[in-house]
Amino acid sequence: MISLGEPQEFHSCGQYVFSLHPSDHATLNPQDVHFKRTAKAGLSQPDHQGRWILKARKGEQEEEEEEELYYKHNTVVWSRGVFSSSWQIVKSFTVDTHVRQALWCSFTDSSRKPAILQPSSHSNSKTVPSTENDKNSLEGVCIIEENHISFYGNSGEEYCCALPFQVSHAWNMKFGLLFERHINNNKPGAKVDSLAAGENLPILFSIFHPLEEPAPVILLTPGASHTGYSRDTNQQVVFSCSDHSVVMMYSHTTGLHTVWKLRKTTQQETQGVTCQNTTMTFDPSSRSTISTFSSSLSRLALSSQSPSTGIWSPAGRSKLGSPGVTSRVHTPVSDIAAQSRSASSPSGLSSLYRLTPSPVRVSRTPLHSSAFTSVTNTSLIDNLSEWVDPLAPDICLEMVWTETNTYLGKQTTPADKVFLTVDVCKQNYLCYLLRSVSQLRCVRFEESNDRSQLIFGVAINIPARDAIAVKDMVVVLELNYNLILYSGATRVGRLHVSNMPSSRLSLPEFDSTILGDSSAIITSSRPASSLLAVQFEEQANLLSPVSSETNDLSRRDSSFLDLNFLTGSSIITGLRDGLGDRFTMEMMTGRMFRVTLPKFSSCPLVKLCVDAIRYILPRDKAMQSALKWYSVRNTLGGPGLQSEWQRFMLCLLGMMGYDTEQLAVPGMDTDGSISPVVAVKKVKHDSATGSDEDWNDLLRTEHHRLAHGHGVFDVGAPPVCAEQDRKAAVADTSAALFSYVPAVMYSLHLVYEELKLNTGLVHRGEELVQLLFQLASDLRLNAYRDHYWRDWPRLQMHTEQPSQILDDHLLKMQYPGYLRAEPPSIYQWLCYVLRHSTPPYPFPHVPDVCRTTKTITMLYACIISKEVSGKVREKYLQCLPVPGQRPAPPATAPSRQTTPSGGHTYNSAIFYMVESKFTQKDLEVLPFGVAMPIVQAIYYCRQQPSYTWPEAAYALIGRQDLHEQAHLGQQTTTTTMHGTQVAAPATGKPEEDDDGMANIENEALKLQFGDDLRVAEVRKLLQSSKPVKIVLVQRPEVSDHEFIEEQERHLLSVCQRTMALPVGHGMFTLFSSTPVVTETLPIQRLCLTGRAPPRNTTVDLTHIDVPPNMNAWPLFHNGAAAGLKVMPQSAGIESAWIVYNKPKSTDLTAEHAGFLMALGLNGHLSNLATKNIHDYLCKGHEMTSVGLLLGIAAAKQGSMDVATTKLLSIHLECLLPPTSTELDVPHIVQVAAIVGIGLVYQGTAHRHIAEVLLGEIGRPAGPEMENCTDRESYSLAAGLALGMVTFGKGSEMVGLSDLSITEHLYHYMVGGYKRPQMGPNKEKYKSPSYHIKEGDHVNVDVTAPGATLALGMMFFKTGNRDVVQWMTAPDTQFLLDYVCPDFLLLRTVSKGLIQWSDVEPVESWVEANLPAVSYALQLPKTTRLSSFSVPSF
Repeated sequence: MISLGEPQEFHSCGQYVFSLHPSDHATLNPQDVHFKRTAKAGLSQPDHQGRWILKARKGEQEEEEEEELYYKHNTVVWSRGVFSSSWQIVKSFTVDTHVRQALWCSFTDSSRKPAILQPSSHSNSKTVPSTENDKNSLEGVCIIEENHISFYGNSGEEYCCALPFQVSHAWNMKFGLLFERHINNNKPGAKVDSLAAGENLPILFSIFHPLEEPAPVILLTPGASHTGYSRDTNQQVVFSCSDHSVVMMYSHTTGLHTVWKLRKTTQQETQGVTCQNTTMTFDPSSRSTISTFSSSLSRLALSSQSPSTGIWSPAGRSKLGSPGVTSRVHTPVSDIAAQSRSASSPSGLSSLYRLTPSPVRVSRTPLHSSAFTSVTNTSLIDNLSEWVDPLAPDICLEMVWTETNTYLGKQTTPADKVFLTVDVCKQNYLCYLLRSVSQLRCVRFEESNDRSQLIFGVAINIPARDAIAVKDMVVVLELNYNLILYSGATRVGRLHVSNMPSSRLSLPEFDSTILGDSSAIITSSRPASSLLAVQFEEQANLLSPVSSETNDLSRRDSSFLDLNFLTGSSIITGLRDGLGDRFTMEMMTGRMFRVTLPKFSSCPLVKLCVDAIRYILPRDKAMQSALKWYSVRNTLGGPGLQSEWQRFMLCLLGMMGYDTEQLAVPGMDTDGSISPVVAVKKVKHDSATGSDEDWNDLLRTEHHRLAHGHGVFDVGAPPVCAEQDRKAAVADTSAALFSYVPAVMYSLHLVYEELKLNTGLVHRGEELVQLLFQLASDLRLNAYRDHYWRDWPRLQMHTEQPSQILDDHLLKMQYPGYLRAEPPSIYQWLCYVLRHSTPPYPFPHVPDVCRTTKTITMLYACIISKEVSGKVREKYLQCLPVPGQRPAPPATAPSRQTTPSGGHTYNSAIFYMVESKFTQKDLEVLPFGVAMPIVQAIYYCRQQPSYTWPEAAYALIGRQDLHEQAHLGQQTTTTTMHGTQVAAPATGKPEEDDDGMANIENEALKLQFGDDLRVAEVRKLLQSSKPVKIVLVQRPEVSDHEFIEEQERHLLSVCQRTMALPVGHGMFTLFSSTPVVTETLPIQRLCLTGRAPPRNTTVDLTHIDVPPNMNAWPLFHNGAAAGLKVMPQSAGIESAWIVYNKPKSTDLTAEHAGFLMALGLNGHLSNLATKNIHDYLCKGHEMTSVGLLLGIAAAKQGSMDVATTKLLSIHLECLLPPTSTELDVPHIVQVAAIVGIGLVYQGTAHRHIAEVLLGEIGRPAGPEMENCTDRESYSLAAGLALGMVTFGKGSEMVGLSDLSITEHLYHYMVGGYKRPQMGPNKEKYKSPSYHIKEGDHVNVDVTAPGATLALGMMFFKTGNRDVVQWMTAPDTQFLLDYVCPDFLLLRTVSKGLIQWSDVEPVESWVEANLPAVSYALQLPKTTRLSSFSVPSF
C-alpha cells in the first residue's frame, strides 16, 4: 500500500471571486457566517459551482504554480496560485451572452494565411511535418459564446470574431482551435439521418487565428480513394491533444471510438476536395432541394438557432496561381444567415454557400439596413447568381485506429473522460473511461521510425469508476471505491489516504446507486470477518499488466464494501484536475481534496541511478524494477531508520538475486539499524620512544587487513564462498535482474563518472562506489575494482566477504557488447584529449542521465577539433544502445556553417554551450581542472566577440552590453491589431526636460558599467536646459529692489558656468546618435534664467548691466554640441535634410551656425549643394558664415579642393588679385576663412599658400581703419593655418627652403627690425597706419603667439634640438623678465609638440622642463595634496 500526501481541501478560486462579482447571478457570499459553517460541515451547493479547468505553469522563481480558468453564466475568472494557497486574480472577463466554454489556446500569429500551409515536398505524401515557429504564436484565453468567440492574449491582444454557426464544443490543436458545429436534432445517444434533417454540411471546422474564418475539416479513412468533408452528424469528437496531434471521435451509429491523426492538408488533397465542390445551382422553382453539388461549401454562415448579431468584417478574395488554392478572408455575415436560421425556412437548409451577388439585380442597400433585412428567403435566392465559391480546408483528419466491439450488445455511450499518459518507461498510452460499462480502456501507441505515423496496440480493460492521469501514473477509482495506482496498464498498488476528514453517516443515508445491488451484500459467500478486515499493505511484487479479460464484471461481489464504507467515512466518488503529481478527489459529500503522489526519489544519487537502470534495461524489466523501487520507497509506515540510498541499494541487490540478509552492506545492518563505528582503544605507553606494541596495533588495523594481499597494484578476485556456506549465501539466478547485472553495473559506473563532474555531488560517489565495488568483485572485473580503490583508497571494502555469485552463474549473465574491459574514466579521457588532440575512444554516456558528461565531452571536441562534423562527433561520444528500443539521436554540435565569422574553435564551443543551455551556474560546479579550457574559451570570446551572435551567447561570455548596443539604432516598434510591427512615430521635438543626453545613459551602458554612477553624475553636471536655483536669503536691511539685483548678479556669476557647459556637452555626446532623416535634429536648450524657491519665481538678467551679445558664442557652441552627436556613418544626411533643419523664422541663429560647423566636423557638410551655400552666405549673418566656412573646410580637410579654395579666397584679400574689387568682409569671417585655408591644405606644404600665410602673420596695420582692430586674432589664425599646412614637415620641406620660414617665424617670435613686405599687396602697406604707432620693430605682442604655435606644429614630433632650444625658458631672472607669461606658456606647449615622443606622464618630466631659476623663487613647500584630496562639486 502506497501512502499519499496530506490531503488539502480544495476550493475553486474562481467560484469565490464569482460570488463577489457584481452580477445578478452572484448570490453566494463566502464571507457569510452561514456559508462558512456549511463549508466546514462539508455541505455544498452544486448549482453554484460552475465549471473550471486547471493547468500547470512555471512561476517567476521557477516554482510550480497552477492556473485556474473558471466560467459560469457570462463571467470568466482567470486565477493563478501555488497549490491551494496564495492565489491571485490574473484577469476577469464579463461578456454579454452566456459562456458556452472557456479554454486556454494558442494561435499562429497571422491574420491571413493561404489554404495550403507548408505542403509536403512529395506529391504523394499524406502527412506534412509541422515546422511552425512558436515565437510567432498568440497564447491566451478563448471564450466561446453562442454566436462569436473572444480571444484575450497574454500580451494584451484582444480579438472578437463572429461565428457563422453555433459551436457545440471547441478543442485545442497544435495550430489553433477545432470547432464542432452544433446539430439541432442531434441529441446525446440519438442517431440522426443527415438527409432527413436537411443538412449535408460539415461538422468540424478549424481556425489558425481569431480573425480567420472557420475552414471545414476533411476526413481520410483507410482504403478510401479520396478525402471528404466531415458530414456525419452521428460522429462526435470526445478528445483532442495538441502534443501528439490526435483526435478521438465516437460514432453513435457503430458505438465505437476511433482515433484520427490531425495534420495539415496537402495541395493534392485541397485540390481534390475543391474540384469536387466547384459549382452549385439553386432551382428557383424547387427551393427545398439542392442539386447534386449540394456539398459545396461557402463562406457565409451555418445553421444556428440564435439570430445573427450582424458582426462582419470587410469582404474580399484573392486568387492564387494554382487552381483550387485560395486565400481565406472574412466575408460579410449578412442577414442572409439570420434569415436561414429562422423557423420559417422552407426546407431548413442553412445558408452555407457563398453566392456571388448579381451586379444588376442586387440592391446596393447597406447590409444592416431595414430594406435589406426585410427581404425574404425567396427573394434573396432569386437575386443571387448560381455560382458557388468553394472553401478550401486547412486540416485533415486521418484515421489511425478504431476499437473492436467487445461490449456484447451492451448500450455504449461516448467516453466520459479521455487522456494521454506515459508510464515510467515513457511509453505512451491513450486511456478513455466508459462509465456505462465501468471500464477504463488503455491503448499503447508509439511513433513509427520516421515519426510520421502512430502505431496502436491492443486495448486493455481495467474496471474503474473514474480515473485521472498524473505524472507517469494513472490513478484509478475501482468499483469498491478504492484508489489503485497504475503505470500505463501495469498495476502498482493501492493508495492510502491518511488523515482524511470525515463525518459519521449511517448506512441508510447512502444512495442506492452508490451501494449497488443490496442483495449482493446478503448473499456474499465470504465470511463476515473478511468484510471487517482492513488491509494496510500489499505485496510489492504483484506487478503485472492487467489482461483484457478483466472487463468481466461477473466476479464482483459484495466484498468491495470495506470497513471504511460501513462506518460512514468519506467516500471518493470522482477524480479530476490531474496536474503533475497532484490530483483532486471528489467526495460523496461534495467536498474536494487535493492530494499529492509521492516522488520516485528525493535523493539526487538515487534519481540518477533509477534513470540509468530504466534506460539500460528492456522495457518490461525496467518497468518492473522502477515500480518495485517505487513501492518499497513509499510503502505505508515510512522508511524507518534507513536512508533512501540504503533502501535503494538493498532493493536493487534483492532484484539482482542477492541474499541481502547475509550480504554485508558497509555502514548498515540488514535489519535497518545503522551500525555505529566503535573506536578501538589504544593502550598508553610511558616510553616516549614507542614499543613493539605500536607496530602490532598497526598490523591489527582494518586498513592493513584489507590492503594485505589486495593492494592497489595487485587486486585479486574475491574468495568464493565455501561449500558449507553456499546454501546460505548463493544468489538467486531466477531474480528479475540477475541476467542484467553487468549492464546495470556499467550504467551505474557511468553515473559514477557523471558525479565526478559536479563538485556538489562528488561526495555521493563514496556511497555509490561501495555498491560498484561489490558488483565488480562478484563479476571478477579486477580493473574496475582497482579503479574504485584508487579513487577512494581510505574506503573500507569488504573484500574478505565470500561472493554470492558462483563461477557457473557468470555464464548465465548477459554481457553487453559495449562493456569495456578497462573502466572508462572521464578524468583520464579529458587529459588524453588535451595532450594528444584526439580521443582514445568514444566516451560512453547514458542519454538524459549523463548530461554533464555529454556536454563536457562535446565542448572539448569543439575546442580541440578544427572541424566538428557527424563522423568526428562519433569519435568523441558513444551513446549506449538499448535492445528493443529506437536508438537515441546522435549528439549535436554546431557545424562549420553555423560557426560565426572568425572560425575559431572557441566560437564553436560557445555556440554549443548556447545550444545545450550550458550556463555560468553549470560552469561553477565543474571541477577546476575540467573548467579551465572552457573558461579560456569564454575569456577569448569575451575579448574578441562577434557582433552577430544571439543574446544567449553574449550572456554566457558576460557581454550583454554588445547585444544592447546592436539594437540602439533600431526604432521602437509597436504591434498593430493584426500582429504586424510598425515603427512608432516620433515627435521630432525635444521634451521640456530633455537635455540632449538621454541616448548616453541607456541600457547598454548600465550593463557595461552597472555599479559606476559617474556617467549619471556627468550628465547631471552638464545639465543646461533647466533653470538654475538661486538660493539667497534676503537680509532685513536689504530692500526688495536691491535683493532682486543681488539675485541677478548671483545669476550672472552662475551663467558663466552655464555658458561653458555646451563645450563639455559636445565632448560627452560625441558621435552618439543617428538622426531620423524625416525629422529635425533637436537642439537642447541653453537656459540662462533661474528659479528662486520657495515660490519658484523666475529670475532673469533685466535689472543689471550685462555684456552685449553675451550668449552669442555659447549658443554657437550649443548648436555645435547638438551637431556633434550625429555619427559620421549616419546615412541619409543630404542637402535637403540640412536645409530642413534651418530655423523656421527668417533670421538665422547662432545655434544653427554651430550646427553647420558640427556637420562639417562630421563630414556631412560636403553634401550641401552650392546653391544652398550661396543662400546661406547671402544672408550676411556673421555667425552663420563662420560656421559654414569652417564646416566646409573641415569636411574637405587636406584635399586641396579647388571649389572650396575659391570659396574661402573670396573672403581673404591676400588670395585675391591686387586689381580685384574690395569686398566688405567682416573681420571674424576673414579669421574663419584663413583658418579654413589651413584645414583644406593641411599637411600638403603648398608653397603659395605657405608663403601667403607667412606674410599674413606679420601683416602691418596699414592705412585702413579696419586693419587696425583685432589684429591679434588674425595673426594667430594665420600662424595656426601655416602650422597646419606644414604640420610635421619640419626640415623636410625641400621646395620651401628658399622661403626661410623657420627664420621668419623666429623673427616674429623674438622680435627685431621689420623686414621688407613681400607679396602682391606690398604696395598697399607702404603707408604707415594713422592710428597705431609701431615704429621699425616687429610688434611681438601681435606676431609672437601665431609664430610660436606655427613653429611647434611645423616641427611636431621631430625633436629638432635647435628649435627646442628656442622654445626653452630662460635660465636667468633677467632674461625671464623679458618674456611675457603667456608667451612662456605658448613656448612650453610648442616644446612639448616638438618633443612629443619624449613626453612622459610623470612628475620628474614636468620638473625637468622648469627653469632652474624657478626653484630659487619657489614658495615654501606645503602639505602635498593628491587628486583624491581635492573636493569635487
